Amino acid sequence: MKITKAEAFLFGSRARGDNRKDSDWDILILIDSDRVTNEIEDNFMK
Repeated sequence: MKITKAEAFLFGSRARGDNRKDSDWDILILIDSDRVTNEIEDNFMK
């Protein structure tokens, strides 16, 4: 699989530092949608 450049951002309570031990992780991943292949989509949807 070809690696696509991506950016990941943490947001929400963990990013602010006011999370609790049971807080979830809020992560935004941005990629160039023109470069997304069917293989990447298939792996993500598993």
